[in-house]
Amino acid sequence: MFLMAVVVARLVGGQWPALDRFGASTEYPALPIVTYWLANLVCYGFGEEVGWRGYLQPTLEQRRPVLRSAAILSMVWALWHLPLFGITAGYRQLPAVGFIGFYFSLLVAALVFAWLWHRSGYSLLVVAVFHAVFDIATTAPTDTTLIPILMGAAVSLAGLAALPALRTMEPSPPPGAGAAPGRPPAAKEAQG
Repeated sequence: MFLMAVVVARLVGGQWPALDRFGASTEYPALPIVTYWLANLVCYGFGEEVGWRGYLQPTLEQRRPVLRSAAILSMVWALWHLPLFGITAGYRQLPAVGFIGFYFSLLVAALVFAWLWHRSGYSLLVVAVFHAVFDIATTAPTDTTLIPILMGAAVSLAGLAALPALRTMEPSPPPGAGAAPGRPPAAKEAQG
């Protein structure tokens, strides 16, 4: 996804985007890149996904379809991020209507994450790594705004493409039910 965004940015802008600081943080510029990546994976990847996909998604799915559960989760996820609009400089610069766009991005991301969660056999590792890598790639300092815009568009398309599959997926096992990580749901049913 990132490489496609870079190539499209090159085609649109006429030159290759500056990627010499890829993976660095503008929020925590003193952190070495490897430290930032690990902190991002632990704090934002696992830190959020343990709650979102590890607990809330399967809890909601005990009484609701997968698609509706992902949509409800996106609302809670948006409320969770709401304080960033007062804390983080990038969010503070957005107009109030920017929260609507931000919510839409979380809604389609929740669809992608729900699909990943189910198709990976309920693997927190898969969703945490995707979360961290996406955050790192979309916030990396560069000389173009096209990369995060194009990556957001790609996730939006992926979220919309996941809709048919999400409509027919079986619910996750309840939190703590001991689902075997990394085994797709189809493999479990075949053994049954």
